[in-house]
Amino acid sequence: MLDAESTLSIWAILLAIVAFGIWSERTVLGRKLTATVVILLTALFLSNINIIPSDAPVYGIVMGNFIPLGLALLLFSVDLRSLRREAGPTLLIFAIGAFGTIIGSVIAFHLISPAQYPAELAGMFAATYIGGSSNFAAIADAFALTDSSILVPALAADTLVTIAYLFILGTVPQIYAFFKKDQTNGSSETTNAHHSLPSALQNINLLSVILSLAGAFTIVVLGNYIQSLTEIKGVAILVITLLSLIAGTVFREQIKARQEPFQLGLILLMIFFAALGASGDVAALTERGPELLIFAATIMSVHFIITFGAGFLFKFDIGEITTASNACVCGPPTAAAMAANAGWNHLVAPGVVVGSLGFAIANLAGVLVVNFLAH
Repeated sequence: MLDAESTLSIWAILLAIVAFGIWSERTVLGRKLTATVVILLTALFLSNINIIPSDAPVYGIVMGNFIPLGLALLLFSVDLRSLRREAGPTLLIFAIGAFGTIIGSVIAFHLISPAQYPAELAGMFAATYIGGSSNFAAIADAFALTDSSILVPALAADTLVTIAYLFILGTVPQIYAFFKKDQTNGSSETTNAHHSLPSALQNINLLSVILSLAGAFTIVVLGNYIQSLTEIKGVAILVITLLSLIAGTVFREQIKARQEPFQLGLILLMIFFAALGASGDVAALTERGPELLIFAATIMSVHFIITFGAGFLFKFDIGEITTASNACVCGPPTAAAMAANAGWNHLVAPGVVVGSLGFAIANLAGVLVVNFLAH
């Protein structure tokens, strides 16, 4: 119904989707699914029945700017002194998850073996499920893969599998808590119970809001500038993470007294989820897509089995396992937002840190996978 240039209308619908997702947590089903999953599924549904376009400049603005701004605002509430104590388990699970992604890529290569570019596709999916979509593009560029008949359905498969995995991650803690409750005769032992998003932003301090936004914008500009100087992909998010953590530590008394930065960051990342869901074009999978969808889903399944299997074996907390897996497969924004949405505020910063590490190592992992499988 809307074309890609209907900017204000698309903005209105994205914000309405976010509002619906937040409101849904007042319902029993919404609390179980979480706002994140409701937003993703609603946007995916609306784009694929052609209410909103699956590709629009608005989505580029959101995905290019709201991620770093949202992360900066979320991290303002983090104290570096506690991060050292909390990041260890998440980092270890992340490493296990990255290993699981690589193993999954090798298995998918041998089981599915697409007719064209099988090794390159394995490396691209390995990179994207360790670092992110920018790493997917980097591996394609590194091996001169420019065939749109492969890239378009591959990207569509990546997006849809990522959305499906986010849905799974959003429900795993609830399923875990349910069985844990059954095993303990009605008393849940989990220490990370789900907390709904704030239903309203109360007692907002306008000065706190504008200072938080000004600080976040400044930090993002600095991060982008440093990346442009170094010309190294992923440097910006690392700089933004570091500067935001420093600001949160230095100004901890002023920031921790107010919730505005955290809530603003969470809202920006919710809008990111709406744009992500809207960009999931199911129609792009009609020809070569099913094979690539199975290919990507195989990698994701192996990652899930290895990550959660090892996490439960070593008795890690369900929040740590879920956040680390999210950071590995989906990246810092989704890990931070889902951790905050689930009430695991102490895992927001570790999720961003290990997810940022994924940006740094994903290209190396992707190149190694391609070269290993091509020979």
